[in-house]
Amino acid sequence: MCCVIQQDTMPAQGSRRFYTQANNAPPLPMHLSRQLCALGGVLRVAGSLLSSRNSSIDIELPRVVGFNPQAQLVSTTGAHAYRAAAPSDFRGPCPGLNAMANHGYINRNGMVGYVEAILVAYNTFGMGLLVSTLASTLALYGADLLDPRLPYSIGEKPPPGLVSGLLGGLVGQPKGMSDTHNQFESDSSATRCDLGESIKLQPQVLQDFLDLYAADPDPKHINAVASKHHANRVRHSIANNPYFFYGPIQMVSGLLRPLLELKYRLQLVTCITTLIPANLFSNHSAEFPDGYVSPDVLLSFYGARRTPSGTIVYTRGSERIPDLFYRRPDDWNEVTVLTPQMLYMWTTYPETLIVGGNTGTRNSFIPLDMHAFTRGAYGLDDLLKGHNAMCFLLQAAQTLFLDTLDGLEAILEEVLRVVGGVLAELTCPELRGFDMRVLEQYPGWRMSQRKKGL
Repeated sequence: MCCVIQQDTMPAQGSRRFYTQANNAPPLPMHLSRQLCALGGVLRVAGSLLSSRNSSIDIELPRVVGFNPQAQLVSTTGAHAYRAAAPSDFRGPCPGLNAMANHGYINRNGMVGYVEAILVAYNTFGMGLLVSTLASTLALYGADLLDPRLPYSIGEKPPPGLVSGLLGGLVGQPKGMSDTHNQFESDSSATRCDLGESIKLQPQVLQDFLDLYAADPDPKHINAVASKHHANRVRHSIANNPYFFYGPIQMVSGLLRPLLELKYRLQLVTCITTLIPANLFSNHSAEFPDGYVSPDVLLSFYGARRTPSGTIVYTRGSERIPDLFYRRPDDWNEVTVLTPQMLYMWTTYPETLIVGGNTGTRNSFIPLDMHAFTRGAYGLDDLLKGHNAMCFLLQAAQTLFLDTLDGLEAILEEVLRVVGGVLAELTCPELRGFDMRVLEQYPGWRMSQRKKGL
């Protein structure tokens, strides 16, 4: 259970800070509500896109493309039989990767290569190639950059000798995904607490989502429920966490989360991961060809179970793909599925669109000046045009790795060779780098960098 820090003082370096979900999301502070009004032009653009699709609540749904049990069945037998993680195996903040390791779709020890992770997520869950490429690229913050496979631990820092250990990660030795807060994952997660306890699933936070879902159990509304849960998490962090930070890299990785949670703000990454349960953990059948997310399926993927009293208990390393699980029939891609879902989230809950953080006290959220941060390349409204959101994510990941990822372009070319010209059609604005000084106003950003030793 997360606990709420009562004082607004900066905790000592190395101390833990984490926050629980409130029963009811608190209102946004007045100054932030005024800031959100300034996003009206952006939201009108998004709204016009929604109306052009004749959208309603069903904007969040992929099209029905039928049900093929032979093609969609995800094997949980033989080589892919479930085996709980051993204490020495690496497991971390991404339930999808944890489950794939427990079933042998990636190495059961929790080490995976860059291209391998992209292809396995695509083939196993139907995660679109652009989305899975972005997720795997963000994981490089914890990878071994001297190994041609760019392997990384999906959890804890690997011991010396398992990887080269000479350079690795962004700087220093490879860290693993569990030490990539504000890169791969961030505050206001759909199932985790903020910095300090952001790795383990928090049963009460998952229960909050299930309570919302129980109040509106129509399978067609699951993404709407996930969006509301994400908005609640953002509001709660703003109201309770003096050091809440929802930054541009998370926007890169929140693109992958609000609608996911296999696993930034623009909250792009967190937004994407929020949508993961509804899109990648839904089971498909002839009755529900678009998928149905049952509470039991969610608990299985998150490595959780209910006690006789009804409370949720989490066991590390027990994430499991349910038997007779059928993946989505089409890919969860950014054009036909993800973009409409994110536009629905942003137009319904504009607080999920902004990037920024609290400045050391509760309810002190200041939005990030995206134009200043990107040295004029992007304004907030630009990210809703064409492929700009995906462009920004790829450019941010590459630029923020500084000189340690000079080979990223060649790596992406290898991905293209393997999976086809998925990224070849992207035409991106020229990005000359980031003004990292803009982030110094956010204590949460500074704390996460000290935690990594940067």
